[in-house]
Amino acid sequence: MTNSGRDGSRDTKAEPIRALLAQMTEAFNRGDVIGASASFTPDGEMITGDGTRIVSPVEIEHFLSQLLTKLPKGTQFVATVTNVSFARPDVAVLSSEGGWLFPGETMISDKNQGVQSLIALKQKGTWHVVLFQRTRKQATLPAPK
Repeated sequence: MTNSGRDGSRDTKAEPIRALLAQMTEAFNRGDVIGASASFTPDGEMITGDGTRIVSPVEIEHFLSQLLTKLPKGTQFVATVTNVSFARPDVAVLSSEGGWLFPGETMISDKNQGVQSLIALKQKGTWHVVLFQRTRKQATLPAPK
């Protein structure tokens, strides 16, 4: 696989993959679950932080819609890309860190931190999400005294 981004550099071929994640998160953050789920292939999957597996844009849209009703109004999902690599010219893997930023917070709390993986496939010149998976980070325990 060829890597892009671990050293902070910006490879132009990685930009569409970064933009795909940005498009999804920006749509979700403005309450546009149709826009967020539209990035997925017809058999695209989302695996949530608790291991729930959702398949297809319609089911992902339904899940995201329910999630929006559970989160406090104004909650944002923040993801910082840590790496983009290419298994083939038409298959990309993006890694990111981030999580839920609740209203009034300026930093994501330890309990809301996670890592995300996004696998994208280029079809007819357009990148689509095949898999988006979020894994919660374990909260940092205080050092023993």
